[in-house]
Amino acid sequence: MDVADKNLSSAFNSEGYKRLRDAVEYNNLDAVKAIIAEGVDVNAHTGNGHTALVDAAGSERKLAIVEWLLENGANPDANASHWPPLMAACEGGPGRLDIVKALCRHGADAFITNHRGKKPMDYLWNGPGDAVKAVLLERQAEQVAAYLSKLRADWETEMKAVTEGVVTLPAPVSVRAPLKFGPKA
Repeated sequence: MDVADKNLSSAFNSEGYKRLRDAVEYNNLDAVKAIIAEGVDVNAHTGNGHTALVDAAGSERKLAIVEWLLENGANPDANASHWPPLMAACEGGPGRLDIVKALCRHGADAFITNHRGKKPMDYLWNGPGDAVKAVLLERQAEQVAAYLSKLRADWETEMKAVTEGVVTLPAPVSVRAPLKFGPKA
């Protein structure tokens, strides 16, 4: 099988995912690097979207693998509909705080919702608590600020178009009608 055939990221239980999963399970960063160098997609997954990043985020001892995967294109919101990496990290103990920080630095969605309607914050009952909450709240604030900034930029673009006459607003329409009370005649 040549390298192109090993990139089976869309296949259920792909060979690429199985090999990455094994390397992550044994905390072998060199093996992870070698497998990716062979051409296996860093986002290789099972049929339900489970990736090596989800596996690594679920263990406090695998920060180096998490960071390397993220720096090499792993999707921080992989397996979003079921169990994204941020949820796997939030569920664990205090040793996963650095993994939560790494995922947030790489753009993980702190508002992401899984198949049960839960968000990462909902999984802190079994985790490190206040320190992770602070990181998640900071990431949520960044996301809200970015969204508001985009809304403002869009609004300013539309207003500029209106004031330059590129776009004209429709003339106001009067919707005022006399009020009639009582029985219909």
